[in-house]
Amino acid sequence: MENMSAQPEVFDQLAEMEKATPQELHKGQIVDGLVVQIDDSFVWVDVDSKSEGRIPKDEFETLPEEGSTIAVRLERSEDGIPVFSYKRAAAEMGRRKLKKAFEEGTVLRGKVVREVKSGVRVDFGGIEGYVPMRLLDIRSVQSAEYYIGQEFDFKIIEFAQGQRGRNSLSIVASRRELLEAEREQKTDEVFSRYQVGDEVEGVVRNITKSGVFVDIGGFDGLIRLDDLAWKRGVNPRDIVNPQQTVRVRIVQMDPETKRVGLSLKDLTPDPFVQFCDEVRDGDVLQGTVVKLENFGAFVRLRDGIEGLLHISELSWTKRIGHPKEVLSVGSTIDVKILGIDYDERRISLGFRQLQDNPYDNLERDFAINTRHTGRISRITEFGIFVELPNGVEGLVRKEDIGWERGAANDLESRFVPGEMVEVRVINLDARKRKIGLGIKQLQDNPLEVFRFSHPVGSRMTGTVTRIVDFGAFVDVGSGLEGLIHISNLAEKRVERVADVVKAGDTVEVKVIEIDSDKNKIGLSIKDLNRDTERETISQMRGGEESGTFRLGDVLDLSKLSD
Repeated sequence: MENMSAQPEVFDQLAEMEKATPQELHKGQIVDGLVVQIDDSFVWVDVDSKSEGRIPKDEFETLPEEGSTIAVRLERSEDGIPVFSYKRAAAEMGRRKLKKAFEEGTVLRGKVVREVKSGVRVDFGGIEGYVPMRLLDIRSVQSAEYYIGQEFDFKIIEFAQGQRGRNSLSIVASRRELLEAEREQKTDEVFSRYQVGDEVEGVVRNITKSGVFVDIGGFDGLIRLDDLAWKRGVNPRDIVNPQQTVRVRIVQMDPETKRVGLSLKDLTPDPFVQFCDEVRDGDVLQGTVVKLENFGAFVRLRDGIEGLLHISELSWTKRIGHPKEVLSVGSTIDVKILGIDYDERRISLGFRQLQDNPYDNLERDFAINTRHTGRISRITEFGIFVELPNGVEGLVRKEDIGWERGAANDLESRFVPGEMVEVRVINLDARKRKIGLGIKQLQDNPLEVFRFSHPVGSRMTGTVTRIVDFGAFVDVGSGLEGLIHISNLAEKRVERVADVVKAGDTVEVKVIEIDSDKNKIGLSIKDLNRDTERETISQMRGGEESGTFRLGDVLDLSKLSD
């Protein structure tokens, strides 16, 4: 398109129309003049082979040669000598040329000379016009640096004579309109000539963040970044350069959007196919860590071949929050091929598989009831996690912290992550890889010790520690408490516990229940009194048979009769 221009003979035609005999010359008339002489001040021309006129020498940037013909405009006569103007003739002819191009819609060649606000100035043979930046090209133009000094074809879209006369012109031109027309034509040619799968040759026109635009015969196709090379994350400028001739394959043609997708990598062997032919699941390869993400690390196995090492495959035992905790970009590691998805072109890698799995020997290394020392790794609302030897982790639930009441309260103040603690294995599920630990199990259960020393039915003395609506708690020693339920305080119905006992009272009770599962001791004053009464009656009956009575026995009997 850029070699299109206005008819070259336009100046000759305009000059021919203006030719006249000397008698017919008048001010402002444009005629051809033959250069006959050039002196220090003027260029002398002969306009009719009979009379000569002069032109100020400073009107010429480049002096014409003697014997050449130039167009001149009659300005005035001085001492009978015609005075002509070369510049005004050129300007007038240029105006006529621009007006004719505007009216007829023809194309003019112009040179971009400088950038102005929101556009550029273009020189059309001595007359400048304005081209808005949006009409300078099909694509958005942010800077005119590339265009300045170059010649292009333009279409005059506005031609207006100013109010100040012929010297005031408003000329607006567009290159975009011509480019769009040309693109439409080239688009039709491309879509009729090529089809998906064809290989074509083109020239790199522009390199952007989204890809590389390639001119394939006047029409720009796009090579997306993923289609530049089999290797991911490449810099387009490391692969191609502006104005470079490249051979590409057409991978997409959309007649509706008039877009053509190109591929450079499709003309080279697919390294993934070759990799899959040579590698199998379970193979161990060496690779380079190229990228770290929250979910894992990408490892380059070969040029153009990368696999994903998921964060869950980094360690058998450690809880890794981010791959950077164990890997760094650029490091070389050995990995195991866990799987290859041929359809999705994905390769799954393993790192921990190259290390001994401590969970394989859980039953051997952490048998139930064995003791171990581990490091507290974290504290949660339901217990503390302890890292055991070999890196495996077990859980001490709150109920297994201690035997004493409130032992699991405020774990954060009692335990600190990183400190060492001794534990006992209390349960184990090797299949689910779960280890249950206990701290209180390191000592004998005080409740069982209490059961041995105070079996159900025995009597004991204790101190009331606190009163609640449903009874009174009694300190029975060894950090244990027993409960006297309100129904077991007295033979008669008790409405208020405080009417019978108070905190700090020493009471004698009977042990009526020991529940190991609920870690509960039941006590009773009522049952103790009943036992006492029965014992008293039994003693009295024994005394009657022997015929022996004491004054106290008689008094007690009188109470019973009441």
